[in-house]
Amino acid sequence: VKVYIDNLTRHLISIIGKRDTLFILHNSEKKLFIKSKNNIHEIIMNSKSKIICDLIIAPEKINALNLDAVLFTKGVMPFFIKNKTKKIITIHDLAYYIPKYNAYKFLDNIYMKIMIKSSCKRADKIIAVSENTKKDLVNIIGIKEKKIKVIYEAADNNYKRVIKKETLSKFIKKYKLPEKFILYTGDISPRKNLTNLVKAFNIVANKDKELFLVMTGSKGWKN
Repeated sequence: VKVYIDNLTRHLISIIGKRDTLFILHNSEKKLFIKSKNNIHEIIMNSKSKIICDLIIAPEKINALNLDAVLFTKGVMPFFIKNKTKKIITIHDLAYYIPKYNAYKFLDNIYMKIMIKSSCKRADKIIAVSENTKKDLVNIIGIKEKKIKVIYEAADNNYKRVIKKETLSKFIKKYKLPEKFILYTGDISPRKNLTNLVKAFNIVANKDKELFLVMTGSKGWKN
């Protein structure tokens, strides 16, 4: 989600037209983006509490700005936003609603379940990052399909195909990589469905003995 927000914001900064004004609100301790144009304003909400930012500071600042539209990028939309402001929200997944994943801490789970459902009901438009998330929004929360737009997350410009054989050879040697492998990147946690990944790989690997599964990522919740 952090990468999504960072890349989306930087791209909006790059394409914003002269007739429009972009306000970026966040609760980091310092400004994160280079102000390349006069119509871009970065506002720090000055609170380490997620709940205070979501429910008190954000609506106060948003309403004071009289915005035409506002995009909430992490599944939570404050209450009491002026009706004339169009409200858009991005929903990344509904893991909070699926107990078997045990994906998040207890209090976080309660707060986000309440806020996601309420936010989706109040939003003018919902961005789902996958067809599966859209399906979950319809089936679990009861959102109408026409309110949801699926917009996939693009790969960062840092990711390119490496053609130089010397670079590839060094990398393969450094990490002792096999010739044929399936690569997993992401947190090691229950919500990443790794049990099914391993089961699926076992089926494929039985037919192709030269294929390996390579996993990389940080240790997440319940790793």
